[in-house]
Formats: sequence, structure tokens, C-alpha cells
Amino acid sequence: MKKVIFVCALVPLLFAVPASAAPLGANEVEELGKVNGVALACRQSTTMNRVTEELEKTLPKTTDTTYDEIFKTAMQQGLIQHQKSNAACPDEVALKPRIDELFKQLRLALGR
Repeated sequence: MKKVIFVCALVPLLFAVPASAAPLGANEVEELGKVNGVALACRQSTTMNRVTEELEKTLPKTTDTTYDEIFKTAMQQGLIQHQKSNAACPDEVALKPRIDELFKQLRLALGR
């Protein structure tokens, strides 16, 4: 009887998602972080504010900090890469369609 209980307790673990699995929309959040890093390097506060405000509205409200960590890490990478490349700053108006597309993909990934 103890074996049956033990086996029954283990069955749900077979279907558990690994802790290292990326959350839904992680790629889109990462890309938005990189865009925000470039906007930070270029002092484009309008773009930065839009991305962070829209993320607050779009991402699920949880105490899990995974999305925040993904976003902040990608933002730092975007900032550093842009500074190292000495590339010209993109026009904020030209970035808008890319940001819109990333948010559309994020909403689809999250089922919203």
C-alpha cells in the first residue's frame, strides 16, 4: 500500500514543467529589453516610457521576477552593444512599428 501511495505522489512530477523553462513570451520580452537599451543609450525617453508602461499592462501580474530579470538583462545588453557599436541612434518614429509588432507577438504568446 505504501508503494502505491508513493507512486501516486510521483505521477504529477512526470508532467511538471522544468524550472528552467522560459516563460511564455520570454523572447518578446527580451527583444523589447534590447530595444529599450538602445532607447536608453539614445536618451529616447518617449520610447522607454512607452515600452515599460505597455509591459506593465501586458505581462501577467505575479510576484515572479522572471520577466523583470529577462527585460533588465536584455536592456543592459542592448545598451552596451549600442554603445560599443558607435551606431547612429534610430529614429523613434521608425522604432514604433517594431515595438508594435513585438507587443502583438507578446500578447499572442500570452494568449491575450
